[in-house]
Amino acid sequence: MRFIFKTDYNQDVKLAKHGGHVFWYSALVVLLVAAPWLLTEYSLAQLNLVLIYAIAILGLNVLTGFNGQFSLGHGVFFAIGAYMTAQGVIRFGWSPWVTMLPIAMVAALVAMLISWPTFRLRGPFFAIATLAFNEVAFVLANHFDSFTGGPRGLMIPFKAGFANMIFRERWQYALLMFAFVALVVGVSVWLRRSRLGYYLLAVREDEDAARARARATQPQRIPPASG
Repeated sequence: MRFIFKTDYNQDVKLAKHGGHVFWYSALVVLLVAAPWLLTEYSLAQLNLVLIYAIAILGLNVLTGFNGQFSLGHGVFFAIGAYMTAQGVIRFGWSPWVTMLPIAMVAALVAMLISWPTFRLRGPFFAIATLAFNEVAFVLANHFDSFTGGPRGLMIPFKAGFANMIFRERWQYALLMFAFVALVVGVSVWLRRSRLGYYLLAVREDEDAARARARATQPQRIPPASG
């Protein structure tokens, strides 16, 4: 265990706290980039799944890690993106590149609709509400066979499905996922250091104090003088 004696505020916000972080994170990046040429076909497929789930977890980290809200329904938005993309490829032959942004906007719209009632709850009640939405999505996914394939799910032939993304080999797809993971990590770091990120952290530390501070900083409307 290494103890760091901090003498500057910048030490607290640096991504790498010391040289060891720089070395090991750099080694991890090199290992991940080299993995597509070192792994077998099966291991490469598993690595692709790990990277996909990493993107989903980074999104959950914004809500749970930054904001302190314990959500159990994050898989709902993950499922919306997966099923809608699969339907676009299977039924209409659309390229995932074309549907990526519209489907992300649909998932964001569903998240806004769900957040309207759930963010009025606090603590364990918020977690239970998100769990309820997750269970509803689970039931729909199992019974809405025409869209989700039911318990069997949807099967997209690798060559047929991902040929629409130009890439024809799993190692090329893995490199694409590395790029997306790096992009999401960069956005998360930017958000953490932005003003919005500090607002999210304030809610995590003390929601009542953050609400009181927000009300105190709002401009007060002064009624017009009578007479």
